[in-house]
Amino acid sequence: MTAIWSHIKELFGFTDLPYESYHKPKQKPIPKAAPQIKLKVADSDSPKLVHWWDYPVQKSEETVFEAIENTVLYGELKTILKESRLEVIELPETISAIMKKVHLKHFWYQEIVELIEKSPALAGDFLSIVNSAAFNRGMFIHDLNLALPRLGRKKIQSILFLNASKMSLPETPLFRKVSEEIICQSQVVAKICRILSHHFGVDHNEAFLACLLHNIGRIGLLKQISNHYNLPDDLDMEYHQSIFNNIIPHFEQKAAQKIAEYWKLEDRVIRAITCHRNLERMDRSLIHSDVIILIALVNLSVYISRILGFGDSLEEADLFGQTSAKILGFFKTEKNMKFLYMIKDSFNEPETQSEESVA
Repeated sequence: MTAIWSHIKELFGFTDLPYESYHKPKQKPIPKAAPQIKLKVADSDSPKLVHWWDYPVQKSEETVFEAIENTVLYGELKTILKESRLEVIELPETISAIMKKVHLKHFWYQEIVELIEKSPALAGDFLSIVNSAAFNRGMFIHDLNLALPRLGRKKIQSILFLNASKMSLPETPLFRKVSEEIICQSQVVAKICRILSHHFGVDHNEAFLACLLHNIGRIGLLKQISNHYNLPDDLDMEYHQSIFNNIIPHFEQKAAQKIAEYWKLEDRVIRAITCHRNLERMDRSLIHSDVIILIALVNLSVYISRILGFGDSLEEADLFGQTSAKILGFFKTEKNMKFLYMIKDSFNEPETQSEESVA
C-alpha cells in the first residue's frame, strides 16, 4: 500500500513539500519502485475484446487482514452518535478565516492569498492541486494569485475542507496510514467525478466537493476510535481500511451527516455524501431528481475508482449494470466506451510541465 500511496501522490502532484520549495529549481525525481498492482489481462489471441473496466485492479495484499471485531467498541460508537458526542473535524483558525471570506458574495482573491500564505503547508496543497493532472493546462503555476482564480470558489472550499481533514488525522501510525489511504481515494474519486460531471451536464464544482468529501464519515470515525481505544500499531505489516469493515460501514453515514452539518454544507451535497452508498436501497421517489443524479454521480465515481484499484477491492466488475449507471443513462455504447478510455488515459498523463520546459 505504501507504494500505491506514493504512486498516487505522483499522479496528482500532492506532495509533502513546503510552499517555499516551489520557488527552488526543479530537481530530477528519484526513481521509485513500481506499485505492486496486478491487473488481469486477456490472452492476446483471444477473439473477445477486453476493456479495462471489466477487470478490476487487484492490489497485492499478501497479508490477510483480520477484521477488528469489538462489541464494546460497536456499542459505544452507537451511543456516541445517538447522543451527538462525535468529535467532529474542527476547522483550524486560518481555514475558518478563509472560509468566511470565500462565503461572501463578493471577495478579492488577493485577500484569500494573503491568508493562505500564512500556512506554508496549505499553500503547498493549493499549488500541488492546481498543477495536478486534473487541473493543469500545460503550464506550471507557482503563484497563488494565478492558482486561485483557476480553481474558483467551490474548489477552494473543497480543498480547505480536505486540508482540515488531513490536519485532524490520528497520530497513531496504524490510523494515520489508513486515513491517508482514505483521503487518497477521495482525491481520485473527485478527479473522476469532475470528468464525469461534464459528460452528464452536472455542476462540476458541486460534484467535485461531494466526491472529495464522500469519505469524511470514515475519517471522523477513525479519529474517534484512535482517541479513545488502543489498537495495535505494528507497522511491520501493511494495513488497509478493510480491517475496520466490521465497524465503520455501520456508522459512517451518520458520522458523515454530523460532520457535514457542522461544516454547514449545502443540503444537496450532504445528501450526496451520506446516501451514495445506499443508492440501491433508498426510496428515490421522495428525493428531487437533480439530487438523485448527484448521488448517482458520486456512486459511479466511487465504483470506477475501485475498478482502478483505489479503496475496497472488487473481485468482479459490472460497470454498466450499476444502479447509478442506469440512473445516469450511462449504457454500453461506443461513445460511452470511448469516454471511459479517456478517463483511464487521464491517469496516465504527465503531471505537469517543468518551469524550464515552459520557458
